[in-house]
Amino acid sequence: AVTCDPERYVRTAFRALRAAARTARAQDLRVRAVGISSQAQTYVALDDRNQPVQPAVVWTDARPVEEAAQAAEALPDFARTSGFLRPSPLQFLPKLMRFRREGRSAERFLLLNEWIHLRLTGQARGDTMIQGMSGFYDIARGEWNPRALALAGIGPERLASVAPPATVGTPLAAAAARALGLPAVPLYTCGNDQSCAALGAGVDDVGEVFCNFGTALVVYALKDRPAAPATDDQIAGIGPLPGSWFLLALESECGNLVEGLARLLAPRG
Repeated sequence: AVTCDPERYVRTAFRALRAAARTARAQDLRVRAVGISSQAQTYVALDDRNQPVQPAVVWTDARPVEEAAQAAEALPDFARTSGFLRPSPLQFLPKLMRFRREGRSAERFLLLNEWIHLRLTGQARGDTMIQGMSGFYDIARGEWNPRALALAGIGPERLASVAPPATVGTPLAAAAARALGLPAVPLYTCGNDQSCAALGAGVDDVGEVFCNFGTALVVYALKDRPAAPATDDQIAGIGPLPGSWFLLALESECGNLVEGLARLLAPRG
């Protein structure tokens, strides 16, 4: 089990955005918009007042093994619709299947970027890139997958509305704008963290490759057509630029390895 206080994410986002706004003012820069990226698959379950009913379930929570196996049997075309070779316990779909199987109830379920969007604007919006990795959104057809929704026992109205990354801006709510020291500029959800990092590093054309050492070691390539994952260590999906796709490979233990090396080579104290 890996969980986190949903408000911790909100506090951290506000702290980072306030610091960015202060830096912009100090450099006499005008803020025209805010863009957010997110780790995929961390989710928050909310009641009818948009209050969390439990801690956020972090993407590294790997408990829904049985649910992932059930989804694999029910969705034999999963690699084509979701970009994963088979359903993973780390994905949103098996996590929600587990939530429902445990007899819990909630009015809506938001991924982390959608939760922050809700708190900054009052509206829950997401993007097709991150939902395309969730198991619920069919990346081949560009629409919600009714078979996946049925497995979790929900309709699309229980999820956030989605659009391609960085295409729909929603003004900051007045209270959030005041707290951040910003005008009511539009907020965009721009996709997953790896895709945004690749763009920031200059990967904006087919054939260019980005490598990132973080929680996971990721090698990321931009494609001009949908790609199919060949192994469980590969993920394909909707890209960060119009008409683009991505294919990435990951080694999920990289962060633990780096931490272990740090303890070995530089013991605390």
